[in-house]
Amino acid sequence: MPASAPGVPRWVWRTAAAVALAGFAISGYLSLKAFQGAPPVCLAGDCAEVAASPYARFLGVPMSAWGLVLYVAVAAVGATAGWGRSAPEWLPVAFLGLVAFGLTFSLYLVWIQVAVIDAVCSWCLASDGLWVVLLVLALLAVRRAG
Repeated sequence: MPASAPGVPRWVWRTAAAVALAGFAISGYLSLKAFQGAPPVCLAGDCAEVAASPYARFLGVPMSAWGLVLYVAVAAVGATAGWGRSAPEWLPVAFLGLVAFGLTFSLYLVWIQVAVIDAVCSWCLASDGLWVVLLVLALLAVRRAG
């Protein structure tokens, strides 16, 4: 399969775009509920308590909306590199930085849920899992880029 950035197979970027779209869906649902002022439906945990906490917003914007922005950025990079003509050599490292930021912030929010709020949101944990998958893909891209 042809590579988009030197040495990085297109499937890596396309998979990253697909994972980011899943994150976009989760963040979109949580953002919609936050802007509606309604608690999200949670299959496990206590999403309503997490969503109602003072940590659920930053600068007046729901945390899920910030996640939405990050997922759009990741999806854009993945789609551009995965389906575009070519990607610059520096893209894998920049992508790793973007994903590392997203994962680090997600881990901080997990700590807030567990240590401060004492409630866990299953939607948030699903999003956190997607950041781990994105990190694996970003590391693979950097490794393949050489």
